[in-house]
Amino acid sequence: MKKTIITTIILFFSVLFLSSCNNGGNYVEPEPPWFLITVTGEDVFEKGYHAVTIYNSTAVNFSLSGDSAEHAGWYIYVADDELPEDEIEALKETEPALTGSGSLELKHGQWVYIFCDVNSETSDKPTKDVLSISYPADYI
Repeated sequence: MKKTIITTIILFFSVLFLSSCNNGGNYVEPEPPWFLITVTGEDVFEKGYHAVTIYNSTAVNFSLSGDSAEHAGWYIYVADDELPEDEIEALKETEPALTGSGSLELKHGQWVYIFCDVNSETSDKPTKDVLSISYPADYI
């Protein structure tokens, strides 16, 4: 009697499991993953900038958001290699690739340097603004 009950339970769950594996051929190819990086006012406050490496050759989107009515100035610079500290500071004397929100076509391995005009040299507290950086990741 015990064997019959156990066999029936196992058979029931086996049928249930096997029938749940068939989704009726409605396979949906998943979207590729995305990189999403957030840079806050606190991230840039101490040094005045924040650096990010790009891991894919694609359009990279920069989106600025914040709670205050007045946003801080955010400036995006692009370099092919990681820069030493003196060259990073020299970037401020050149034209940024982007100011605030927008999109840039970037290559794998490039560096993005994000400057904010609200930092420890210009303010006593960081901005509440957030710069979001997003781009799709390729399947390899």
